[in-house]
Amino acid sequence: MIRLLVFLALSVCLAAESLTVEEIAAKYAAARGGLEKMQAIKSLKLTGKMTMSAAQTEAPVTLFIKRPDRVRIEIQLGGNRLVQAFDGTTAWSINPNQGPAPRPADQEEALRTRETADFDGPLVNSKDKGIRLELLGQEDVQGSPAYKIKAIRSNGRSEYHWVDARSFLEIKSSRRRPFMGREMEFEAFPADYRPLQGVLLPASIEQRMEGKPLLRIQWQTMEANPALDEAVFRMPTGETR
Repeated sequence: MIRLLVFLALSVCLAAESLTVEEIAAKYAAARGGLEKMQAIKSLKLTGKMTMSAAQTEAPVTLFIKRPDRVRIEIQLGGNRLVQAFDGTTAWSINPNQGPAPRPADQEEALRTRETADFDGPLVNSKDKGIRLELLGQEDVQGSPAYKIKAIRSNGRSEYHWVDARSFLEIKSSRRRPFMGREMEFEAFPADYRPLQGVLLPASIEQRMEGKPLLRIQWQTMEANPALDEAVFRMPTGETR
């Protein structure tokens, strides 16, 4: 009996290791609900709260996304409104610490905002997006075996994604980026996947910086295909409203 269990366990491991990165990416898309259902969602509006770990401060947060590449994030913090957005051409932001007027984003901020606008993430239709995927093996992520995948963008930027070996949902991502004058590692842990028109979306996302808790976002409402005017994503002229 013990020998049989060992043989079966080894067989499962060998079968798992034989998957290619393309097969894992396909299983990831299928686990989310499939490409057809994913593509049927043309826009999203998510509302929830963001909890900053250090101060245990809560702030309302709203995310608007519209295909192919529009995005807007709003955070209400201490009576101030922070905005980051991309209209398909221009990335911009409103940060009260830098004045009340909207401003074009700097290069790093623009790259991050544009990547956030990717509706489905780099593991879906990666070749069409000019993203090269590399399978780096398996790792344990919070007690779950997961495939580690490196995504290399056409501009040379790299990030890492961990796909659960059983559910084939993403359970971690990681990238390094400049922050406060130095390169820092930022990790995200999506969880609590919930269905929206047949597509699974993470209702909870924990973010860490250099391994330490940074913030958690909990989406409380998720709306598929709301009517979003292009003006939502366009940088206002003059003073903010």
